[in-house]
Amino acid sequence: MTDRYSEATVLFGLLLWYLGTAAEQEVALIYVTLLGSLMVSYARARAEGLGMECKVGWLTRFERVALLSIGLIIQHVRPVLWVMAVLTNVTALQRVYHVWRVSRAEDDGPGSTGVGASPTRLV
Repeated sequence: MTDRYSEATVLFGLLLWYLGTAAEQEVALIYVTLLGSLMVSYARARAEGLGMECKVGWLTRFERVALLSIGLIIQHVRPVLWVMAVLTNVTALQRVYHVWRVSRAEDDGPGSTGVGASPTRLV
């Protein structure tokens, strides 16, 4: 839990900074980044709660922390926020899709009755 709190705390600090400078784009990007970050973690936790491993995706916690750190160090936060805002949400969707595919494969596995399986399949 502390890793999620620490990431949210850094983003909250940036949010407060940008609120003081009336930088609306950055404020929106921070919100979308935080939302995506929470959904990445939530998707993994839900999958693991169902007994599935779910460590897929382009922007895991390590990459998020590394990107944000680099952006802060080189003082180019806006481009990093754009990348994070997009890729955190893409990663969350990648995890949802991964769980969907794994659960479909389990439904269509040996001994499957085909109940709940649709006639079309994405592979």
